[in-house]
Order: sequence, then structure tokens, then C-alpha cells
Amino acid sequence: MRDILEHFPTEIVELCDENNKKIKDLKGLFGKTGFTITDISTPIIEGQKIIRKLPNGAEENYTIIESKFNNGHGDICSFYKLTLQKSNYALNTNANNNIYIDNSITIGNNNTFDESTIGNENK
Repeated sequence: MRDILEHFPTEIVELCDENNKKIKDLKGLFGKTGFTITDISTPIIEGQKIIRKLPNGAEENYTIIESKFNNGHGDICSFYKLTLQKSNYALNTNANNNIYIDNSITIGNNNTFDESTIGNENK
């Protein structure tokens, strides 16, 4: 059987369980819609993690949200196609935003309510 990834730029990632305990290293290909692995010796299931180490030393952590096994056919080997969700991003909930409307400016956290009396008719 021919490895369908042999002429693609594959990389080594870590497969971990739900508790981030390393199961094994895997070689695969990141694509637009997920990660493809031709090593089918270890069952891969939803909820497991993929850790990708970047050249700058940072890590990207992904959770497997769908693991689809594809049976080989003829000259094509069997493989897993994984749908991943990135899980190491942080949302900034305290962001200050500037909004420009009709040559006026609002500065500060636009998610708060200003109770000042400037311009308030009911002083």
C-alpha cells in the first residue's frame, strides 16, 4: 500500500488523552479542514488532544471533535481524517474599544453604562 502523505509536508504531533497524558507521536498533514494521519495502529477518538509544536517554541493545542476512519482501497492506504478545534486561545473580555461615528469619538469600555448627568434632561 502507498502512503498517501509521502509527498506532502507532514509534521510530527503528539496525540494525548482527555487528561493531556501523551499517548504517542504521530506524523500527519494539517489541511484546511483538519489533520490527516496514515498511522492507523492506535485508535483515535473524539475528545483526545493534538499538540502541535511550532518552530518558535510555542504550542498549538487542538481537541479532536470528529475522528473519521477511511478504509484504504487498492493502492491507497487506510487513514484517519480528524476535525479539530483549537483550544489554546484566550478571549479578551476587558478590551477598550474606540468607535468613530460622525466625527465624534467614544473612548473606553463600550460594554459599560455611563450614569453621568451631562446632557441629562432629568437633572
